[in-house]
Amino acid sequence: YKEAPHRRPLQPQHTVAVSPRHHIFVKSSDVEIDNPVSSAAGASDPHWMQTTTRRGKSPYNPSPSTYKPYRNVKDSGAKGDSVTDDTAPINTAIADQNRCGPGCASGTKSPGIISSPLAHTSTPFYLTQIVGDANNKPTLLATASFSGIVVIYGDPYILGGGGAHYWGNTNKFFKSIRHFKIDTTKMPANNAATGIHWQVAQATTLVDIEFFMNGAGNTSHQGIWMENGSGGFMSDLIGFEIKTGGANQSN
Repeated sequence: YKEAPHRRPLQPQHTVAVSPRHHIFVKSSDVEIDNPVSSAAGASDPHWMQTTTRRGKSPYNPSPSTYKPYRNVKDSGAKGDSVTDDTAPINTAIADQNRCGPGCASGTKSPGIISSPLAHTSTPFYLTQIVGDANNKPTLLATASFSGIVVIYGDPYILGGGGAHYWGNTNKFFKSIRHFKIDTTKMPANNAATGIHWQVAQATTLVDIEFFMNGAGNTSHQGIWMENGSGGFMSDLIGFEIKTGGANQSN
């Protein structure tokens, strides 16, 4: 749709209709769509996050012409073959280009949308979204020998820091984790295994995540650990305790 020159009537090919509530309707035949997509995705089609054309920039970043707000972990060398340890390339995708990670109090000039059709443990930096494939959620699997207690560490405790965190619990904004499965069933049930440590503030979201935990005996597994903080939105979170012969589910 292109508006007609000032004070001239709209030409027929640009006809619009204005409702009493001032909603403007434009004929579909007059609208040019950039990169049109089909109305329905197939079962094997990748999530649009992986394939959409990227034009966005971070204008206040020190290097706006070269800074990449959007990253795909595969571009950093992650394999996603269920054999290769992809920890390093996934964390590289999160941290690349001097983003606001541990040691940085806060920052809004280096946003990051991390497309991760693969999965592994990670620490999301400030102003970071980690997005899986909504059509085929990747599984973040903690192996039996996993030495940590958290698969996604939203706000890590500093080793030897006397209980201090990298970020204050009311200074953890603009973080999101969406479309994943987190599996700690291979870890012993008496280990304090946790899917996500989510000590955050406002403008944060957890959406469409399934937690699979070892439910044997008096399990110490937990899907989400939130000891304090000041906000956050959550939706479509499902927890499963996997036991011999069945499973318990909680929403």
